[in-house]
Amino acid sequence: MSGFTLQIDLRESTGQLINNLAFTEDMINQAVRRALKRTGVWFRTHTKRAIGRELGIAQKALNRRYRVTVSRNKPTLSIWVGVLAIAAHKTGDPRQNAAGVQVQEQYDGAFAANMFGNGERVYIRTAVNAEQGHVTVAKTGQKLVNQNRVHRHRFPVEVVGMEISDSSLAILERYEKLVNKRYKRFLQHEINYIINYA
Repeated sequence: MSGFTLQIDLRESTGQLINNLAFTEDMINQAVRRALKRTGVWFRTHTKRAIGRELGIAQKALNRRYRVTVSRNKPTLSIWVGVLAIAAHKTGDPRQNAAGVQVQEQYDGAFAANMFGNGERVYIRTAVNAEQGHVTVAKTGQKLVNQNRVHRHRFPVEVVGMEISDSSLAILERYEKLVNKRYKRFLQHEINYIINYA
């Protein structure tokens, strides 16, 4: 799967803040894990918000494109973000018009339909898309049951998509530069919590 991967090893930052403190190893590991988790949530939240604002789409359309993993053994945070095209029906309400479908932009030759039991989506016939050149998310590859020979020219169809990789990558790289500073702040909060309440 294509996407943006951010692998951060925060041993150096962690070591600088913790060296002078006298805590048990379990307390330190717990503080580090919580700080890493908070950093991952911060990165996901702020980048989703910025990408949604930039593209004019709802943040919930980006939910399944994030994977945040905190390592159990070492202070490492892994974040994967999918930046391939997003389905056009997830970017807004599709409106059918004479030329095609309007969602965020106009998709000539496309149509909004409830096919294959997946809810209403924006589709385009493969033959028409060869002329139009719209971005597609995935080929459905599904065949309708009891297809009539008369209607075979209408299939296969593809789900129309919207390209998000260029603007998403710029935003993700901008926030990548802030991760270490934000992690240090969260780790300091967690250490203060241990000092005051443990």
